[in-house]
Amino acid sequence: MTGRSSTRRGRTLLMAHLVSVTTLLPSVTTAQEAAAPLPPSTSDQVVVTGQVLPPAEAPRSATCEALVRDGHFQALLTTARGGDLLGPQILQSTRSPRNPDWAAAPLSPPGSPLPELGEQRFGLSPTDARGLQGGLVSGPDGAPLSIETVANNRDQAIALCRKIYQRGDFAPTYTATQIQLEGELVSGPGGISSPGRNMLVRRDTTLPMAFALFDLGRYEESLDWFRRAERRLQPAEGGEEAALFIGKINLLAPGEWADREEGIRWLKRTATSPYSPIDDMPRFDPDRPGWNTAVGEAAIILGNLYRSGFGDIPADPEEARRWFDKALDVGHLPAAQILGDMCFAGEGGRRDVPRAVRFYRRVAEFGLPTAQYALGQILEFGDDRVEPDQPEALRWYREAARASHPGAMFALAVAYDRGAGVPVDRVLATGFYKEAALQGHAGAMAALGTSFYTGDGVAQDHPVARQWFAQAAGLGDVDGMVNLAVMAARGEGGAPDRVAAWRLLHSASQRRHERAPTVLAALEAQMSPEERRAAASAMH
Repeated sequence: MTGRSSTRRGRTLLMAHLVSVTTLLPSVTTAQEAAAPLPPSTSDQVVVTGQVLPPAEAPRSATCEALVRDGHFQALLTTARGGDLLGPQILQSTRSPRNPDWAAAPLSPPGSPLPELGEQRFGLSPTDARGLQGGLVSGPDGAPLSIETVANNRDQAIALCRKIYQRGDFAPTYTATQIQLEGELVSGPGGISSPGRNMLVRRDTTLPMAFALFDLGRYEESLDWFRRAERRLQPAEGGEEAALFIGKINLLAPGEWADREEGIRWLKRTATSPYSPIDDMPRFDPDRPGWNTAVGEAAIILGNLYRSGFGDIPADPEEARRWFDKALDVGHLPAAQILGDMCFAGEGGRRDVPRAVRFYRRVAEFGLPTAQYALGQILEFGDDRVEPDQPEALRWYREAARASHPGAMFALAVAYDRGAGVPVDRVLATGFYKEAALQGHAGAMAALGTSFYTGDGVAQDHPVARQWFAQAAGLGDVDGMVNLAVMAARGEGGAPDRVAAWRLLHSASQRRHERAPTVLAALEAQMSPEERRAAASAMH
């Protein structure tokens, strides 16, 4: 969602004419002193002691197996196994999408020897309990379990993890009689049964080799290995990762060997893979919103493809919405932000602000700062069928500001500057302006420049003010352009430069700044013939 911060301003320096006293727009804001806490997450995550969770490329059961090393999770799993209970929520691993510079030269020549792989697949620890390091497993009370108990409980729990993620199984509801503790119940293609199937998956090198070659930029070779992996592995074992990269490489890699239509087919096949909201729900980290699973990433790629068009494929916003909906359906929460943006803009359907609010709220409650800020923007101003709610808007601004969102910090600065919803606090406002400016917010840079120009909340310093206006102007902020032009024309904070001032005011006028034409006309009346010629030459 494009913010509306350009329609409101805390501190701006505007001149009606060059000889007048610099004036400020009425300063503004502040919200409640304390925002209500976010609603709790819908599922508590289990902390794993001494064990790094496996990446998403690993079999889905690997997350469960890693969690078994945590005594609390093991106790929950054992309790559930004692009756017809639903097992503890297992949130699947996500990973950063591999988005290389496709046009870059490979790191090793195509056809050169294959890279060496480590002994462990994706860094997973062996599942043999006898290899378990001390201190990784403890009982519910925190006391260490005996090695005999550890071995029995852990072996049984791992068997249960694999049973949960057997192909075709979904909700992990089970009874003790359904679990064979002497043997695992996982089987795979061709009737291969455990332990043979599990050994095959654990020792598979096709997918690790495919990723190793991909990371070296040897895309055509990696494509062959991804095809082998997809034929060898079930989706829950890493096969859906292989299918995703067959699609990505064909769609995006340079070279006549790539088949764009085949790439789209594989992406659609991956995005529509079977999904269970109980077994396959991914973890969400608001600090890393782009991290995803194979199924979710395929849906996002397709959504982006149809949203903007790609090659011979025209933009189709309605189709894009369907794929973003799919991404959200398979647990990728940031898709709600995209859908909110599209609903707010009327992209791919009619404009529906209340629906946009619902999408934003859905992911804002999980801590995504961009959605929190977008929600605050709508609630602060109100919109079609959405009434203004400044207290709630300020609450969401505060939540986003905790994650250093520059727009949210600027909104809070404006609030404390004007006393809107909170007491006026110019020092606090200046602090928020500074934090937002340091994060690259152009409006905050212009406002901070005004603070240094007038000495409001900080010591007056015209050279520093001019520097902040210059940074804001460089980012296209029209207030920054006008303010810098005024100081340059008057020689404040640095050498006078009417030609540079004229260029800035001309640019701001073209961008429809309300006061720039008036200030430009006043400047032209004071320019010498030489300065006018120099300014005119800048237009050619």
